[in-house]
Amino acid sequence: MAWSTLKKSADNKHVANGRAVEKQQPTAPYTLVFLDSAKNLPEGTEQKMDASYVSLGRDNDCMVCYGEEFPMVSRFHAAIEWSEDSYSIRHLSTTNQTLLNGRPIARKWFLHDDDVIQLAPSGPKIKFKMPLVLSTQSSEKSKKDYYNIAMITLVVLAVLLVAFMVYMTITSA
Repeated sequence: MAWSTLKKSADNKHVANGRAVEKQQPTAPYTLVFLDSAKNLPEGTEQKMDASYVSLGRDNDCMVCYGEEFPMVSRFHAAIEWSEDSYSIRHLSTTNQTLLNGRPIARKWFLHDDDVIQLAPSGPKIKFKMPLVLSTQSSEKSKKDYYNIAMITLVVLAVLLVAFMVYMTITSA
């Protein structure tokens, strides 16, 4: 079962945890492996995620929520988001660090397969597993791009065919 935090607000825009997000999201969900337990998710649990924005923290509104046993985790500590055709981790806390593979991040860092996200130096860890096929839902722009490339290819092939026919006519005469 994949989780999705996307909801529609009164003005019919997509929101996640009170934050407006782009409707475009990847077609293949990523997986989070909980190296430390979260609320209702024991250590070692693998959870597929299909939302374009997933918040991590102690607040009950967070998609991945930690309990009071992790006081070093901020209420809204970090978020995994889909942007620029890739996943990234965004640091949200003003008091506690977010680490990626043991190194602190300042604001945002792109995620790769098997990256380990840690909420504070002594906080819980989550492994990020990239989907095998990473693609976005096709947009009108990309359809037009493919159409334009196909048309240019056809024109080039037609010109080459005419040039070949002229060449054959001249050399056979």
